[in-house]
Amino acid sequence: MKKKLFTNFRRMTTIILFAFWAIPQMWATLTADSIAKSTTITAGAKYVIGTGSYFVAATNNGWGSAVAIGSAYRFTAYGATNGFYAVGPDGRLKTASAKNWADYDNNTGNNIRLDASGNIIGSTSSTVTSPVLKSNSGSSNKFRWYASGQNAVYFYQIGYNVLFTQPASGSIAATSTTAAYDATNSIMPAVYATRTVTLTATPPSGKTVNAWTVKKKSDNSDVTTTVLSGTTLTMPAYDVVVSVTWKDAAACAVNPSVAVSTKGSFSLTHPLGAFSLEIFRPERP
Repeated sequence: MKKKLFTNFRRMTTIILFAFWAIPQMWATLTADSIAKSTTITAGAKYVIGTGSYFVAATNNGWGSAVAIGSAYRFTAYGATNGFYAVGPDGRLKTASAKNWADYDNNTGNNIRLDASGNIIGSTSSTVTSPVLKSNSGSSNKFRWYASGQNAVYFYQIGYNVLFTQPASGSIAATSTTAAYDATNSIMPAVYATRTVTLTATPPSGKTVNAWTVKKKSDNSDVTTTVLSGTTLTMPAYDVVVSVTWKDAAACAVNPSVAVSTKGSFSLTHPLGAFSLEIFRPERP
């Protein structure tokens, strides 16, 4: 009987633990105040795509389905504003001819770009006329590519980005419980305002951190004293760029030289300066 009760308890515990880990972390739930419309693209940053009220998710009967922000597909952008691709849970967003939806694929070509207003356009288009990703309010706000008309669709950046200017030697990065560092693009994307990030450094041989600098990406103003305490960065409501300077590490002799005198005293030679000590002890008979 005791063995059966223990087995049932173990199974119940397993189910409870599985259910706990299956629940999304609260910080990861998207809300309207955790996104911002973008007219530029940052490589490695996270985005959702939509109108501000409806957002792109899975394919639905030849359309990109329209969902609330909490269910929106999250896309990682690769490339730059005038030529990039965006990868979500089902693959890369594809372009299509007017009044079509092209689903997703596994390619990595820069197939889309943004114009000055943030419209999402096929990268080969010279104007905003075709194709442009739009939302059709007459079809449950679903998404297709259009030559004209319909409702505008944009990229919305999730949270804010911590970008890193890597030093000529050594490296810098970051850790956080709410975001992941992308070493390929030297960026920690999608950090919500007020969340914390811990800066980390790997100095070159013989060096240590001299100073961290944090600047506002949009105007290059120095905000170090506002957002950084030690190595803890509290994320502001804008993108920041982090850099570091090195200094020589303090030298320390592993085996200081010792010169013993015949009178019970000795001297030490150390990189910080020489000093001597005298020991008084009775002479041996």
